[in-house]
This record gives sequence, structure tokens and C-alpha cells, in this order.
Amino acid sequence: WSHSVQNVSKMKLNSKGLCCAWTADGQHLAIGLFSGGVSIRNKNGEEKSVIKRMAPVWTLAWNPKSDDGDVLCLGLWERKIAFYHLNGKQIGRDRELAYDPCTVSYFTNGEYL
Repeated sequence: WSHSVQNVSKMKLNSKGLCCAWTADGQHLAIGLFSGGVSIRNKNGEEKSVIKRMAPVWTLAWNPKSDDGDVLCLGLWERKIAFYHLNGKQIGRDRELAYDPCTVSYFTNGEYL
């Protein structure tokens, strides 16, 4: 949506969308799906990359600090968090938690999660 074009485009998803987040520059949108996938789309709605997981992606957040490029944190409904680049490639390994993450967010300009 913009002031010059006042309509909203719909996008088809292959599963129920649970969460979404825009990159800090507003160029890409990540959508976490109940099926365990993440669809990363550009501002025109075109799918740019897909992340496949085995558990629902309950929450996600982009790191606002752009020194290392756009980094996406996923909160998975299997007591894990995972980090990915914009291209869908995983950074490191999954981090085990003692609980299911309901939300993730960055603070202090992306220095802490």
C-alpha cells in the first residue's frame, strides 16, 4: 500500500501464516508458516527464498543491525531458535531452549535478542 496506489495485493500461501516481519529497509518480508516453512518475499510479493523446517514457525524477527547483512531469527514450536541469511541459508546450528518461544525481538539496535 502507498499513497499513490491505495490497494493491497493478496498473496497465496501454502499454509496458514503465523507471523511476519519486514527487513529494516522495508525491501523484504518474511512470513512464518504453520507447516514449518518461511517464505521470504520482496516488496512486490515475489518469493525470493524459502526456508523449510519441521515445526511451525511461531515467531520471527529481522536483526535491525545490518553489518552482517539481513539476519532472520526464527522461533520454532519445537523449543528451538535458528538464524538465517536473507538468501535462506542457515547461520550456525539451532539453539535449544527449555520452552517454546512465543515471541522474539531484538533490542539495543540488534545487539541482543
